[in-house]
Amino acid sequence: MMNTMNDNNELESPFTWDIPEQNQHQSDWMVTKPAERLSCMVDDPGFKWCRYGKLLVLMYEHTVRQEKDKAMEYTNQCEAVLSDPVNQSDLFYQSIEKALWHVFLATKLKISEGNSNKKHVQSIISQITPISQMNSVEKAGMLGIKTMTVMAYGPQIGGTMLDTIREAIRLCPTEPEWHHVEGRILKRLRGTKDVFNTNREPIIKAFQTAYNINPKNASYVITYAEELQKDGHNKSLAYNEYHEYWRKVMDLYDAALRLRPECPYHLVLVAAGYTEAPKEYKDAKESKDLLLKAEKKADKYYLLLHALGKAYENVDGTIENMTKASEYFEKASKEGSYGANFSYIKLQMKLTKKQFNPIPILERVRDEFYDVDRKAECIIQMGCYHLFINKDLDSAIGYFAEVLDKYPHVKFIKEFKPIYIEMKIQPISLLHLIHSSIFVRQTENPFLLSPEQKSKRNQLLTKVYHLEPQLKNQPGSSRYQQWIEKFCKNPKTKSVKCKANPNKGNSGEAKTMESNTMKGTESKENPTKGGSLRYRGKNDRAEHFEWLSKTHKYKSNPIYCKNKRYTGWNNDQYLQDQGYVMNAEENSQQCDNQDNATSQNWRDRSNGKQQNSKPHSFIKQHAKYLPTRNGADNRYAKKLEKESKWKKQHEERQPESEEIIDTFNIALNINPVRNQDEKQIYLRTKSSNTQGSNAANWRKREVNQTNQDEQRKQNIVVTNALYVVDTIDRGENSEKEKKTKGPKRERKRKMMVEDTGEEDDVEDNESVEFIE
Repeated sequence: MMNTMNDNNELESPFTWDIPEQNQHQSDWMVTKPAERLSCMVDDPGFKWCRYGKLLVLMYEHTVRQEKDKAMEYTNQCEAVLSDPVNQSDLFYQSIEKALWHVFLATKLKISEGNSNKKHVQSIISQITPISQMNSVEKAGMLGIKTMTVMAYGPQIGGTMLDTIREAIRLCPTEPEWHHVEGRILKRLRGTKDVFNTNREPIIKAFQTAYNINPKNASYVITYAEELQKDGHNKSLAYNEYHEYWRKVMDLYDAALRLRPECPYHLVLVAAGYTEAPKEYKDAKESKDLLLKAEKKADKYYLLLHALGKAYENVDGTIENMTKASEYFEKASKEGSYGANFSYIKLQMKLTKKQFNPIPILERVRDEFYDVDRKAECIIQMGCYHLFINKDLDSAIGYFAEVLDKYPHVKFIKEFKPIYIEMKIQPISLLHLIHSSIFVRQTENPFLLSPEQKSKRNQLLTKVYHLEPQLKNQPGSSRYQQWIEKFCKNPKTKSVKCKANPNKGNSGEAKTMESNTMKGTESKENPTKGGSLRYRGKNDRAEHFEWLSKTHKYKSNPIYCKNKRYTGWNNDQYLQDQGYVMNAEENSQQCDNQDNATSQNWRDRSNGKQQNSKPHSFIKQHAKYLPTRNGADNRYAKKLEKESKWKKQHEERQPESEEIIDTFNIALNINPVRNQDEKQIYLRTKSSNTQGSNAANWRKREVNQTNQDEQRKQNIVVTNALYVVDTIDRGENSEKEKKTKGPKRERKRKMMVEDTGEEDDVEDNESVEFIE
């Protein structure tokens, strides 16, 4: 296919472009679907560019099918579009007018072949402007018309036109339509070649450029909003950025609806945007109303029927809505929707508890669609049905061998998703799946396989190792298959990303893949769906906490309870007021993974036992700064552990003299620090971190000294310590303390003088000095 246009007198039309030959089903599709779209299409103000492209396709297809009358009918319609004064006043039409008439007249000339009226043919030729006489903008128009026409034949052939449209952008970078077409091609390439790639920057950039040049075009607005929305689900944004981003996306959808409020094909895209938005911005009711409005005007549009099926499927899970969803999926499938077939299979597997046989539907889809990726995917899904549902490895091997023989380089060989798993998981590698499945079955039943079975499996493994040689040196294990089958058995299991080399490990040893279970209970309205709620931002906190409080593992935990922060230990009354009943068995299960001290604590509370000791005052004062349940529990557990350790040391310590026992309470508040030359004593009041053992050891050494001077200094320090402790506890100045608490301190001083026989010279109104 030509990527650039040669400056010669060659006529450019669909007959000279490399459009692939169609089978009967594809030809019928290319004739009926564009005609249906034309009957319901609502064009933007100005030049009817999309209508012009579809008329070119219909002219070409009916000529190929030898239906000259139909072809001439659409030829007259196309000429009327180009001759319309409204279209001729549009700037886009005026910039590429020669290119538009060139392609139309060249196509009309081909349709008129065999016409005996030579004057008529000559008049057509005389109206065609040669490419050599066109400027760069008009040449870009020729490339754009060619790209748009070829893209109508599907994503596989349309993806080959990327270089063509980029040449048009090079010739005329200020035309928004060429940037828009580039974005559409990149989007198709991602869908056919790299569907699991989350990098959408090139697509967004192309659509954004078209939108910036002409923000009043509904097509540019809606495509830009779609890509921003899909990319937003993969972004991790801060609170302000998050809402700023999604407000921008939803504003774009609202603008698109205002620009084109009656076009059914446009309404489907806007409805999808309202449905797939985050919870704060989702509007399911408005979305459904738009879909029903569009159904009145285009009841055969396959994307609309598929969207309506999804809308009914996700309402409440009742049999009535599920039946309606199934009907819409069937209608969309008959109208040519590829994805509706898979949606129908998933729904039937859910309703029949995986007793539904999808093989006939997948075989029909494989025959109807000519795209090799779609054919390969259908075959792989048939093999997975036999492998995961029927547990028939031999039948699965037959389908897998067919894929590797016919389509060894399609994208689904390296990554695909089985439709029988009822959740979103990481893509599965077919080569790794075949390798692990065959290896494990041969290891488990080496004597039950016939020679023919062994030969087929060895041949398939040879093909796998040819495509991925690194698997040949790996022994294989059941880890990969166990990981996949776990999702089939328990669809509420969280997805875990499977590594590129899942079979790595000891030979023959199966490693268990552990995955956490989604925390949540089944919804009363829809028992088939879990009660999970994705935490999106601070504005969603209240609903998040409310959901946590309704979950059985959090009912007895006062730290998270309907957005009420941890305010202390005794929250039993609050829980009873809110209607939460403590369950000892559930509470005990919750505490299995927590610290031992905290676990026993919660068990005692749930069983009605009272705590012997209150929590430390630090927790009461600072609990509001502990934002998470685990953080609060862990810190509180550490505090309990330290307190129990200190008390245990105090109870088990054997005093060696009566003097240590008498002075223990005083020494507990003293933390000595010694240097080589001098000894300094610092007081730390109201501290729970002072260890009694250190103070006791120091006190022991001081008591054993016989020097009277050292004994006197010790008594002075203790007296000063009592003074400081009393002063800090009351928070009063020295004058007030002297009047109110003076007598009490005088009694303590007299008691100390009687014990030591010496008197302290420190005055009440003097500052405290620490004496060596």
